Amino acid sequence: DLLEFSINTVLWSILALVYHLRHKVSQNLKPIYIFVSKILLLMSGASYMVVLLLLNPFFTQETISSTPVFNILLLSYGLPAVIGALLIIYYDQQYRRLLEIFTGAAAFVFINIEIRHLWTGTLSDASFTSNGELYTYTIIWLVLAVACLLAGSIRYGKTVYKAGFGLLMLVIAKIFLFDMADLEGLLRVASFMGLGLSLLGLAY
Repeated sequence: DLLEFSINTVLWSILALVYHLRHKVSQNLKPIYIFVSKILLLMSGASYMVVLLLLNPFFTQETISSTPVFNILLLSYGLPAVIGALLIIYYDQQYRRLLEIFTGAAAFVFINIEIRHLWTGTLSDASFTSNGELYTYTIIWLVLAVACLLAGSIRYGKTVYKAGFGLLMLVIAKIFLFDMADLEGLLRVASFMGLGLSLLGLAY
């Protein structure tokens, strides 16, 4: 079930990191530690995909505790992003870019799942999506896009910058196609002005 696969994901990824660190101080078993570390990391990745695509409460309608943040969603979708960040720092650097992509995607998934859960108390796709929830996605995505653009420009390079730019394009498309659909008159004018000022600030 979701809990078991989530525990497997976390344990296998942590063990993969432990074995990788262990091989650095091993004298005779270095190849074995490296091999086992890679196998565990692959198993962890496969387990996470099952949690994300097959056992996701959004699709299975599984009941989730109404307690904000500190529930099974933190184990299933939050901790993999944290472990991914640790792998970026301490794991084999030849896999750094792949791990960065995974960690960024996992963090994005967790943030959106938490927004959905905080607004509805569940993840069911049958639950009503309010305008407040839609605007929350927009605001959070815009903040993340700006953070990625700044981080990519200042320190972390083109990959992070491009991710921020792509997310910014997604935010703009969402605003035009969804957020402003129910706005009329002065509210729509104010929204366009706010968007324009935000883009001018980012350009600066």
